[in-house]
Amino acid sequence: MIGPANCSSCRSDTRSFDQILVAVPRAFPLQAIQSRFYVTGIHLLSLWALHALAMGQGVCRKSKLWNVKGRKEIESLALDQS
Repeated sequence: MIGPANCSSCRSDTRSFDQILVAVPRAFPLQAIQSRFYVTGIHLLSLWALHALAMGQGVCRKSKLWNVKGRKEIESLALDQS
């Protein structure tokens, strides 16, 4: 029953506590969670590498590096051939 405890239908309810259903959160498979962490790690490593490349070229835009203008600036950077 949903509602305040003093409603008339709650007082006449004779169910015991062990009959009340409790919502159980959906369990995710461990492989899906591990895959998500792996993909997130690869994504962050690539962002850090691009940021290091930009810093090496003298471009310091912080979070603005990831908007449209910043991405164009990253694409225009020269890669070292060493």
